[in-house]
Amino acid sequence: MKPLKPGLSCRLGFLAFVALAALVTQSVSAANPPGGMSPAVRLAIPIDVDAPGVWAQAIAGAPSVGIIILNPMNGPGERAETTYTKLVGEAQAKGIVVLGYVFTQWANGNVSVQQAEKSIDQYYAGYHMDGIMLDAANNSCDSAPLQFYSALYSHVKARSVSGIVMLNPGQATGECYAAISDVLLTFENDYASYLGKYVGEDWTAKYPESHFFHIVFDVPTAAEMRVVVSLASSRGAGWLYVTNLDNSKGNPYSSLPSYFNQMLAYLGQPDDPPSPYSTTVPIIPVMLILGLTVAGSLFVVVGRRKKVAD
Repeated sequence: MKPLKPGLSCRLGFLAFVALAALVTQSVSAANPPGGMSPAVRLAIPIDVDAPGVWAQAIAGAPSVGIIILNPMNGPGERAETTYTKLVGEAQAKGIVVLGYVFTQWANGNVSVQQAEKSIDQYYAGYHMDGIMLDAANNSCDSAPLQFYSALYSHVKARSVSGIVMLNPGQATGECYAAISDVLLTFENDYASYLGKYVGEDWTAKYPESHFFHIVFDVPTAAEMRVVVSLASSRGAGWLYVTNLDNSKGNPYSSLPSYFNQMLAYLGQPDDPPSPYSTTVPIIPVMLILGLTVAGSLFVVVGRRKKVAD
């Protein structure tokens, strides 16, 4: 067999290295997009009004908008409202998960398990929910609240195994709640508190970002909104809602923030967003493996040809 030209194995090795470097560079760029954006962060939006314009704007934000929390009357109300039924259907048609709001009053005995289950059933019957958000959740791991939320978790899953259960203690909580929630809302407070008083728990690092949700209100401008997005990403929250509305001056969920479209542009529109509680495979390790495989294959081929030539 005709011998290989001198230096060809080196050139092939160099080409393999270049290919690997290109793959790694592409991976780093994808994992760290410009401008501080985080592909892991998506929007979950509480909407307390039936204003079609607000809903239309939120729905148009899909897939960056992945969850809408429906709250017709501080709960489902006695009967389903036609306006809400239509809006829920439109959101679901765009791939947005819609959760029904149920107030639990910190499981302190003022709301019974049976009352909460009735609200859950009303949501499913009237609005065909994708799951339930249990608001004002207790954040301790005491046996009484743990049994309360475990019962409600089981009730939702009995309605639909894929039904999503969101718990909202609004602050750091014990790991005991991770097993009985699909999404855990661990911060609901203003911008100043998010900057200076945020408290996280080390155990959250064991779970995917999609298990955690932060709500930050009274964020005055789009510049501060970007700061919040970066902080949420660094703190392991895959779900986020940021608004300039002030909780001390009314309902911060009565409309969307003034910079909503800017927030969508900053987050970007993911081509293949994760499900509300799925895990994403990291890009860089996968691309490194592929690159090393390509490089290794080329060296094997070169080695075999050289051996035959000798």
